[in-house]
Amino acid sequence: MQKLYDEVNMHSGFIYSLLDTNGEHYQDDLFLSLFLEVLGLKEWFGCTTNAQVRKEFQYIDLYICNDTKHIIIENKINADDQPNQIATLIETIHNNGAENKRVEYENIFVIFLTLHDREPSQNSRTSKDNNLLWEIKGEFLESKEGKIGYKKVLYENDILKWIESCQSKSGVGNIANLNYALESYKDIVQIITNKKENIISIADFFKDSKDFEIAFEILNNIDNIADKYLATYFFKNMQELLDKQKWIVEFIDEYSLVCIYDKEFENSECPFFYFCCYWYKNDRGKSRFWCSIMLDNPSDEVKQILKNSKYEYYNDGDSIGLKNNGLDCGDIRYIKDLESKVVDFINRKANEVCNLNNKLKATL
Repeated sequence: MQKLYDEVNMHSGFIYSLLDTNGEHYQDDLFLSLFLEVLGLKEWFGCTTNAQVRKEFQYIDLYICNDTKHIIIENKINADDQPNQIATLIETIHNNGAENKRVEYENIFVIFLTLHDREPSQNSRTSKDNNLLWEIKGEFLESKEGKIGYKKVLYENDILKWIESCQSKSGVGNIANLNYALESYKDIVQIITNKKENIISIADFFKDSKDFEIAFEILNNIDNIADKYLATYFFKNMQELLDKQKWIVEFIDEYSLVCIYDKEFENSECPFFYFCCYWYKNDRGKSRFWCSIMLDNPSDEVKQILKNSKYEYYNDGDSIGLKNNGLDCGDIRYIKDLESKVVDFINRKANEVCNLNNKLKATL
């Protein structure tokens, strides 16, 4: 099973699979219609028969539209808001909707889907280009440019109600695979919203000696498994979770590193700092996960700039890392929600790293 808190693959992915009118559930627009009904948007949206539902359209988590109405769904499990995120998504649809047509503000609706009972930040609702702020005023987002519909949607209330509504409809409950999928997802939502305990221990899955042999084989190969996880699952998730317009994510196979750096410095001849994610063994031989801020092949001039800027650094082969600026995610055995922790760390440190890189660029 995918991670319970996996925003992109687990939650956006499953919700999309139900909302998609051409999905493999073969229920046409039934689940989309029920979704809009639960949220009180059915009358506003209108006809769902030929509605389009898209995932990751123009960096929108979920996008629903018909001939006239357009719904933006921003899904937040544990990730922080990106600067200008909501404002940018609004302008994206306003200027260029699904059919490459301009969409009036009155025909746009923003759904902020959140695990935690919060509103999108002011920074997220502010346009990057002209500092236009979309203020939350009841059921609307308002700015000097116009007014659009808005609703905060909670997993523990609205999504659970929608899933139960999908289960209750005549016929659906008799389709074994579909009902199992709905029930499983309902369990997941209840667990992440603390409505149900996740009491199943992995030890409960061990039934005979063969199971234990597999378990011990996994323990003996934990380092190789960790490297494989970094090269595939973690690497892919970082590519999807981080802003593709800002960040480049690379996997360095020779050293089993995931490196994340600002596109602005992609072809820079000047050395620059980047985020480096990797496993390392501590003094007790335990593998831990780190995300460090690194720079390759530093000159004496670079080191002097860091000292003058009151940054301490440590040597790591041909590279240096900033002291007291790394993320220690802990022992490999206890890691939880690794991707969201790293994304949060990168978002918190992004401006500082960018400023430092610009200082190096201007000085060297």
